Amino acid sequence: MSDDDFSYDQRVVKAILKAIEKSFPISIVLTENNPSKKSLGSADWGIWLSAKPLSGITATNVICVQPQESSELILQTAANKWAITRRLNQEVVLLNNLTTQLATMLLSENKFQDKIIANDRRMVSDSLVWSQSDGSKEIQASLRYQPADKYLITLLLALLLIERIIAYRRNQ
Repeated sequence: MSDDDFSYDQRVVKAILKAIEKSFPISIVLTENNPSKKSLGSADWGIWLSAKPLSGITATNVICVQPQESSELILQTAANKWAITRRLNQEVVLLNNLTTQLATMLLSENKFQDKIIANDRRMVSDSLVWSQSDGSKEIQASLRYQPADKYLITLLLALLLIERIIAYRRNQ
């Protein structure tokens, strides 16, 4: 949501979101609205670009403009609320890596961790792969990591030994 005073900031944020969408395999549904109008519904993220007080936004996470003295461009003010401390322009965005900061916030790994665990079927026993349970913790607990270094070194030494034996026999 943005008003006319923040139209340039809105264009900058829109360009950043398009760049994030092109860089990562995600789809960003962008709904633009004026703060004087009512919200169009709930969303995961809401960006409030207005000097007016924050109201009518039903997003789970909110980023709003709150100009203040800070060395950081984005400050976390509450558990699910962040503040942009300066007006946005190309120089501010480039110097403070705003695109990277927003991508990190929007694409936090914690949100996708349960989905990743549920779909991770590497090196799982057949009974777990074909079972109908949704126990992603059970699958994760069944995965055992064993370093293959000792096997690779043994294989390398065996191949070296065989190669040397063959080379010795050919020379005789």
